Amino acid sequence: MSVDPAELRNEAQHRLRRWAGHDESLIFAADFGDLVDQLVQAGTRGLAEADEQGQVAPEGPLGLLAEAALLVRCKALSLAGKGDTPASRSVLKHAGFIALTVALRQPDAVPESLHLAVALAASSWSADLLAQVQGAGRTGLLDEAVDSARLALRMGAGLRQPPGRRTLATALAMRFERSGEQADIDAAVLLYRQLAGPQEEQEAGPHGGPAGGRPVPPDVLHNLGVALRTRFEFLGETADLDDAVQALTRAVAAAAGSLTPGIRLPAVRLSARPRHDH
Repeated sequence: MSVDPAELRNEAQHRLRRWAGHDESLIFAADFGDLVDQLVQAGTRGLAEADEQGQVAPEGPLGLLAEAALLVRCKALSLAGKGDTPASRSVLKHAGFIALTVALRQPDAVPESLHLAVALAASSWSADLLAQVQGAGRTGLLDEAVDSARLALRMGAGLRQPPGRRTLATALAMRFERSGEQADIDAAVLLYRQLAGPQEEQEAGPHGGPAGGRPVPPDVLHNLGVALRTRFEFLGETADLDDAVQALTRAVAAAAGSLTPGIRLPAVRLSARPRHDH
């Protein structure tokens, strides 16, 4: 028997208020999981009905999903407060994926307290989509991978290292190979430059990274070099070729400083396609 969505929201809001008042009993109640499941089912059902009728995602179903995600986030924070870090991370991941359904429809409907969880979920989802593109050749998923990675960056705005940049760069570079849209390869190069550090302002350190800074992962430098070489082949700008050689040289140096001799060069092999990192 279905439960009235209004009743579900009232119960969810009641438990959120109790939690905010430092009463965690309802978050750990035996029926907590059932309530979350009912909220998700009611919200998902409402979105499906809206899709069938060709309507824009209504506020009601999105609100049910947001309430479910907020409840799960509260439980994650309570678990963290009790010192159960592994369980807290798992529960927070669950909250992120519930809220991701909201964010993909209407990002502004996601409560700010869920932005980080959504950013992590969107980045993970984009990486999963790319894995399907690379492993099963499902190229039709590239647009969705790009959109999800961009959502991760939006939700993670303000973070020192927002999730999704590597995935977005890789997805854009892969999409360029199929679309030939210059905007895609330009954006991919820009993202890889941001990850590798502004070379025009600093010299490379002994392991491929900025002098005096943190080492840049070899795969980032490798992918930057490949993206620059790809753009050179498309536009013929010699500056891109020069920068590609520099980035790939730094990649070899970075690998030499971080990997065992037997796998140094294979880790930064020159290929025609950037490698995606999960």
